[in-house]
Amino acid sequence: MDKHARSKPTLEDYIIDMETRPPDSGRGEADKDVWAQLHQKEADLLLAAELGKALLEKNEELQKQQEKLIDDYSVKLEKLEQDKYILKRQLEITSSENDAVILELQADIKSFKEKLEAQEQVMRAMERE
Repeated sequence: MDKHARSKPTLEDYIIDMETRPPDSGRGEADKDVWAQLHQKEADLLLAAELGKALLEKNEELQKQQEKLIDDYSVKLEKLEQDKYILKRQLEITSSENDAVILELQADIKSFKEKLEAQEQVMRAMERE
């Protein structure tokens, strides 16, 4: 099977390979063992390089995800700040309108009280006559 046709090994695949590989046999018998050890060391070096590369790629991916989250939350925060400003302005306007209505109603109450007093005085004056 072609190397490119296989799926790319994951970081977990490399770790499993390291954990399941048999340990070094210790001291070798002859040159054959030296060559086997050299081959194993080269394989370890290659595996370490692949692990490092996989870790760097994973780190890069996580950094991109973090940057996207930061951007997304910055946009959401800006929208919330705008909404807060709009609501604050609406509250100020409504409060100002309510204050104006209260003043108008208080003026009406005062006017009605004055009219009522005037009518009561007229009625008392009529009753005396």
